[in-house]
Amino acid sequence: MAATASPAELLEQDVARLLTDANPAVRFQALTQLRSFTAGDAATSHGVVLRTRAAVDALCTMLNDVLPLRVLAAASLANLAEEQRVAEQLAADAAASLAAAADALLQPPRRHCSKPGCTRAGADDVLARCGSCHSAYCGASCQREHWPAHRAACRFAVALPPAARADEPDLAAVSAKLLNNVTRFSRAAESLLAHVAAREAIARLVAAAPPAAAGVIENVTQVVAGRRLLMDVQGTQKPALVAVVLPLVQHPNAAVRAAALGAVRNVCFDHDLRVKLLFGQEEKQQTQEKKQQKADEAVLAALMIPLRGSETLDADDQKGMPAAVCPPGKREPDLACKKLVVETLLLLGTDRSCRQTLRDFKVYPLLRELDKGETDEGLKDTIVNLVSLLVNDDAPTPKPKPAAITAGDDGDGPIIEDA
Repeated sequence: MAATASPAELLEQDVARLLTDANPAVRFQALTQLRSFTAGDAATSHGVVLRTRAAVDALCTMLNDVLPLRVLAAASLANLAEEQRVAEQLAADAAASLAAAADALLQPPRRHCSKPGCTRAGADDVLARCGSCHSAYCGASCQREHWPAHRAACRFAVALPPAARADEPDLAAVSAKLLNNVTRFSRAAESLLAHVAAREAIARLVAAAPPAAAGVIENVTQVVAGRRLLMDVQGTQKPALVAVVLPLVQHPNAAVRAAALGAVRNVCFDHDLRVKLLFGQEEKQQTQEKKQQKADEAVLAALMIPLRGSETLDADDQKGMPAAVCPPGKREPDLACKKLVVETLLLLGTDRSCRQTLRDFKVYPLLRELDKGETDEGLKDTIVNLVSLLVNDDAPTPKPKPAAITAGDDGDGPIIEDA
């Protein structure tokens, strides 16, 4: 008697067929197995699924399915996207689905029409909802046209026991993981931002900057398009990096703080953007106007506060220091965050005008006190480099290595430009 096939063997036999079966119960069972399967040994499980491109295509199609199946499909794709080739494939071929994943992170989420092929989206009060499973539709016509394909899945979703159902927070969580895994590869992030719908969705995400999306925002700043997206100014408003991302450096979660600081640091790799960050306009605009724009005190204060400890600073140390930084505080406890702050200040210090601003705002006393109690040699070396810049204009300009960028590991991170 032949042995019963394991779930892994069943998936290997025809994973794409199981995922496209007309019976939603079959799809649900296959997805449940696939989510667990892809979370295991990547070398084995990913090879099984990726043996046929149809499997990944089927998972992308299921991102338009009813909510329980959509969550399972997104979770499986997130696991698969840990591999660079899958991340790049998704960014190139499934940008519209990834745009919907980005919109799922907004609060409230922006809904996309559930009918495959329809690109309309909107808020809850704009889109209609299925009365049974609550899938979103742009209107009655799309809902009627999709009903023959939606009927079985809708009834299946409603009949699921409570423990097997999914809700919007579940979708947001797996969407965040999916986007994080795709955008951590710089070529995938660049490909995604080249797609109009995805770029607009990322722009909406950046403008709202929910903490769950902090990692995605950091990742897209690996590439020029992402850095410029964060520094675009709409009308009289401040860039999104200043208005909504920089405040996250005070978030209670260290991972969120590190992601926000990573985004700020990455933006500072571009000469024109770091000048714009500190002064609110690009250097050529300053030249044309023949005047020096006053530095944005709030930007530097946000970067200095994490370095402020409980030490008492004398009057000379505090003269010129932003008011928000003067009172004794609690220094940032997370080493990675401290490194990112000092690296960001080092990048700012590579421009002469920015360097003088760091002096005027009394960054040096904070570095002096930080160095006294610091034991990490890497951070102490970065502090020494920054102090050398501040005290000596003739000191050689240190150039941080692209490897210092944590968001991405394929060697394509930004390289600092000469001032």
